[in-house]
Amino acid sequence: MPGSRSCGVVTNSVPTVLSPIPAAGNAAKVSTALSGKRNAQQNRVLSRITLLGQNVNSYRYGEFRFHDLLKALTDVKGIRRIRYTSPHPQDINEALLKVHADHNPLIANHIHLPLQARSDNVLQRMNRTYSQEHYLRIVDMIRKYVPDMGITTDMIVGFPGKRMRISAKP
Repeated sequence: MPGSRSCGVVTNSVPTVLSPIPAAGNAAKVSTALSGKRNAQQNRVLSRITLLGQNVNSYRYGEFRFHDLLKALTDVKGIRRIRYTSPHPQDINEALLKVHADHNPLIANHIHLPLQARSDNVLQRMNRTYSQEHYLRIVDMIRKYVPDMGITTDMIVGFPGKRMRISAKP
């Protein structure tokens, strides 16, 4: 389907790819796509799902978006924990955070938001689509929906042309 984005899945440590989920659109179809997948070593029904991708939350299949996928996974019997990584700040929205809030603790109470640099100038040179101000608004929105959400990030140190200030003060 044009404009579709795939989403990788790790299920009980066995990689699977939803690329995209066939006829996605509701919990029954997502459940069917995942049914029968078992950990070959332990022959267990899926209990933990990790969705992963470069910009995992930009997943879409027609009108079916990432937050719809998360919501549909919450309806699959036997799943005890859903995680995802690495979301892109541009695709963090209220619909996604509402699903988090409505399905906590089934969906892990954690989000990894790659800031990568604190300088808007450096972010722009890195071709990032967000600014420090935009990033902080996202954090405020996360706190509005899930006040105790764990937030982690990553920073790139030594981006070419970046100047380091060394301070003698602790």
